[in-house]
Amino acid sequence: MPSDAALSPAGASARRHDPDRFLAALTAPPARREHLFAVLALEHEIARTRDVVSEPLLGEIRLQWWADAVAALGEGPVAAADIVPALEAAVTEGRVPPPALAAMVEGRRRDLEDGPPATLDALEDYARATGGAVGRALAAALDPQAPAEAAVAVGTGWALTGILRAVPWRARHNEISLPADEMAAAGLTPHAVAAARGGEGLAAIVRRVAGRAESQFAAARALRPLPVLRPALLPARLARAHLGRLARAGYDPFAPELARPDGLRALRVAWGAWSGRWW
Repeated sequence: MPSDAALSPAGASARRHDPDRFLAALTAPPARREHLFAVLALEHEIARTRDVVSEPLLGEIRLQWWADAVAALGEGPVAAADIVPALEAAVTEGRVPPPALAAMVEGRRRDLEDGPPATLDALEDYARATGGAVGRALAAALDPQAPAEAAVAVGTGWALTGILRAVPWRARHNEISLPADEMAAAGLTPHAVAAARGGEGLAAIVRRVAGRAESQFAAARALRPLPVLRPALLPARLARAHLGRLARAGYDPFAPELARPDGLRALRVAWGAWSGRWW
């Protein structure tokens, strides 16, 4: 695996902050890798907005800065940022449509809203607006002409899985991104989840969210995506491995075994790339 010193700023960002999808990107043809890194680096910059600002207005300003930078790609001078040259190349050389990148930024405006999604359907809609938008941009970075819906579905499932993986961390910060109506019906608050781990009520909610993620991966497979999109689809192997571990843990997101790294993730990606079994 290349070291950070051998990578562009976008590649180093992807490796450091999005290592699973970075591994998948390494399976792409060399001419396309930097475009994938650019998408992943942009995702990191916009996804952390809520965590680096002290109030929603500052978050809106930060996201608008990125929206303006993306809108200017390919049109002339672009605002300075380490990853912008890679984004510029993705647009001008890789033919990634700027609207695909703009959709990523727009999806992240939802992070600035108060409270979690109201329902499971709303949570899935959020996952599509964020992770699904990343999937569409990754597909465009691989082949702008290829149908992208399978990559959108994988990105949506990836985002739902990420929400489940983040439950322990979010609960410690008095936040929960699970459906508000189901949390209320189970009598659960972020504080209660952090203190008592939520028990069977939390497990039932987690199971339903995991089921939605698996449905997205099944939908992607049913679409029979073109092989050229495989690097954008391979994260499904890693997400499904985590969902399997979660199921074996009784859908308890606090289970100690879930905190241990997946030592087989590089092998899972390599096997999926070689065999074509991205799911």
